[in-house]
Amino acid sequence: MQAQVPTGTIAYDRVGEGDPVVLSHASLVDRRMWRSLLAALAPTHDVVAFDQLGYGESSSAPHTVRPAETLIDFLDAVGIERATLIGCSMGGGYSLDAALLAPDRVSALVLICSGLPGYEWPEAMRAETRELLTSAVPLDRLQTYLAHTADAVRDDDVAAMAEAQARYMAVGPGRTPDVFAPAAWDLVLAMARGVFGRMWREPASTEVDPEPPILDRLGDVAVPTLVVNGTADVSYIQQISRLLASGIPGARTADLVDTAHLPPVERPDETNAVILEFLAR
Repeated sequence: MQAQVPTGTIAYDRVGEGDPVVLSHASLVDRRMWRSLLAALAPTHDVVAFDQLGYGESSSAPHTVRPAETLIDFLDAVGIERATLIGCSMGGGYSLDAALLAPDRVSALVLICSGLPGYEWPEAMRAETRELLTSAVPLDRLQTYLAHTADAVRDDDVAAMAEAQARYMAVGPGRTPDVFAPAAWDLVLAMARGVFGRMWREPASTEVDPEPPILDRLGDVAVPTLVVNGTADVSYIQQISRLLASGIPGARTADLVDTAHLPPVERPDETNAVILEFLAR
């Protein structure tokens, strides 16, 4: 299915009947990460999973974008007045931003290994990721990809970057890809290749940071919130989960043991159970 928003065309899946739930994917993947949760929620909820602009089957992202605004526009386009927003990684950050931007449109939040728009990552993490990037793709080619000046983007570079990022984020420190079921790991790699292929081949897009910063407004979140943390996730991401849990009034928390950055793909049954219990309350 497709929906038209002011900044482009959004591809989405919609199943079930009941209270609306909208799923926002992580920045490393696309809406296919939610296959298991879609099926788990369909008997009791009207569930929608969509591709952010620039991802999956949606159209390219505009030159500048605030994904939370796009999310609200998407709710309008598919006729959802108010919904529970569930997001993973930066999808969690966008869902949180939407709850502050349009509080009357959000009934609850589930923030899974969440990012935080506008958050300044520690230098130690930036150093780690710089080393990761240049070990995957030679610096000269990587610079042309990031600047969108390359004559062509090599498929082997896309694949190398996708696997390096998936090992760092989805697998997690000190772990190996066999923590995923084989089909799930293949899906993660396929989604990540799609992300970097589009990111490097399509026109550059810049995200607009929320103002004032979200971190200063966590106390304004006025809906039931569940913060889900993977105990095997990158430590810097886990720190954001702690900030959200301590800053959002009444936030509930759930630690998924020995789970990294994409719990709905790595441990779908455990993740679904935690979310279903929260929604039942």
